[in-house]
Amino acid sequence: MRTLVVCLTFYSACATGFLSAQQCPGSRVSQTCPGNRVSSREKSPLSSLRSSLTIPRASASSDEGLSKRGGAAEEGSVKKKVAGALGYLVTAGACITKLPQVKRIVDSGSVDGISLTSQYFETVSLTSKLVYHKLHEYPLSTWLENVALLVQQAIIIVLIWKMAVPAVSPVHVALAITAQSAYTMGALKLPEKFWPLLLVAKTVVTILSGGAQIKLNYLSQSTGQLAWSPVLLRIFGNTARMVTTLVFARKDLSLLFLYCTSAAIQIALGIQFIMYR
Repeated sequence: MRTLVVCLTFYSACATGFLSAQQCPGSRVSQTCPGNRVSSREKSPLSSLRSSLTIPRASASSDEGLSKRGGAAEEGSVKKKVAGALGYLVTAGACITKLPQVKRIVDSGSVDGISLTSQYFETVSLTSKLVYHKLHEYPLSTWLENVALLVQQAIIIVLIWKMAVPAVSPVHVALAITAQSAYTMGALKLPEKFWPLLLVAKTVVTILSGGAQIKLNYLSQSTGQLAWSPVLLRIFGNTARMVTTLVFARKDLSLLFLYCTSAAIQIALGIQFIMYR
């Protein structure tokens, strides 16, 4: 289009110069003839015709570009709405994920088969993920379920402290609370270049936590007081989080790897439920 405009301008200039030369015989093209100066507003028929033909073409191209951009924007908006709804659905499910486990412990009056070490690791894991999302200022729908899970996790740990045989000492409890508080405060103050370490810690702790529970189940050939519904909900939750990460978290590959790892561990626990029951 730009090339065409330049050519038309050149042709128009040549035609104007030629007409001036014809009206002023013997004079140079660059000289002007008094009383015969061509008005800048006047255009040659050829120039007017070509200009009129180029306008609709440019308008059509512009309209097509706007239409494509509008369609892409609408599609992106729909994806964000679906992903946002999915994120809040995960949060709603997280609010009841561990309640069956709590109920089972209370009803049986026992915490047999539940690894306290695994619960500590899972608490650190949830904290790491929560702080990572908060530092990156990701949308609320991508991490809100971690708050609900942490509250339920704290309830389970307190129940283990009270019902464990042998009993858990007050010193042990104090040290655990201090360590968790120090980790949370330190994570919130990490420089930006160290933020990826939170996900590294989360991934390692997730593997250790799941591995500890899987090992305990294997050695006892039983899943003890573990409830199956939290495992199923976590598999769904991790799968849904892969979708929301692709849409809202700038396709964060570290997060995607983390959710894949978590889902794999929960699937392994699900297989143990089938094998030992």
